[in-house]
Amino acid sequence: MPNTKKQGLGDRVRQLREERGWSQNELAAQLPGVKQQSVDQLENGKVARPRFLPELAVALRTSVQWLLTGDGLPAHMPAADVSIDTVLLRDVMAAVETVLDQQKAKLDHKHRAEMIAVLYDMMRNEEKNNPEKMQQAASNIISYSKFLKRGSH
Repeated sequence: MPNTKKQGLGDRVRQLREERGWSQNELAAQLPGVKQQSVDQLENGKVARPRFLPELAVALRTSVQWLLTGDGLPAHMPAADVSIDTVLLRDVMAAVETVLDQQKAKLDHKHRAEMIAVLYDMMRNEEKNNPEKMQQAASNIISYSKFLKRGSH
């Protein structure tokens, strides 16, 4: 198995797609509104952070963190792995709400859920009782989301 930390996002996506025996078309078909060309551009390093990153992680049964960095959860989470740390989820939701209030930011339900999912995924492997770190991570994710929204207009 290649050293995933030395690979880029596109390499990790290609690795998981090929391990599953999927074509780029088959992967794209699992991602709402995504075409094969977008998967190709991602795998070839032409897209650094796709807007469909959370959906991509779900389709490939891995974490956003692993896709971005090669760190964190195993690259092959079983599809049935749905255990949820409800205390962590509560803390993540509180951190996201706190940061949204502080920044006077508004997110629709879909984007709020995506931010909670990404932060939850990141914090599963981190020190869980560190509210400052969680709020900083939430702030970074929300700022990144705002950046993506500006770039899509």
